[in-house]
Amino acid sequence: MPTSLASGGSGVPPWRENAVTPERRIRRPRQKVRRVRLTPASYTENVPKSTPAEIEARFDADVERFSDLAAGQATIPDSALAQDLLVAVAARHNARPRSLLDLGCGAGNLALRLLMAFDTPPARVRLIDLSGPMLVRAEERIRATGFAGDLEAVQGDLREVDLGGGHDV
Repeated sequence: MPTSLASGGSGVPPWRENAVTPERRIRRPRQKVRRVRLTPASYTENVPKSTPAEIEARFDADVERFSDLAAGQATIPDSALAQDLLVAVAARHNARPRSLLDLGCGAGNLALRLLMAFDTPPARVRLIDLSGPMLVRAEERIRATGFAGDLEAVQGDLREVDLGGGHDV
């Protein structure tokens, strides 16, 4: 083997010097990796969470950013892909739902995608969100599609709002 590839004249290529061999594995067992980087700080530390009023104020002031159907919710990685998957599953399992419930609907992106995916739109759509301006935008966008069914928008914390009877989607 050429000496330019070997390290220190040992004849072992540099990329093999640090290879994990069975002998090395016995001497140096695999260490446990903490997933601190991937875990939100609020799960591991005493970080105060946002109150419903703080969340409402933040979304009230940012309606435009969340009204882009193509981008979805830009703050969530792969939001548009996640919505596409939800729509595909919902449409496959129930192509003609009678009622749709969108919890935390925001500007209505998911509800709009669902309405476009069904063979027959549901007779009833119920939207729930903390933000009044988001609900107004969601209603406007859904009505603009020509949806003529019963559209109900409820402002409130989804943990406290009466969800009503069953919903198909």
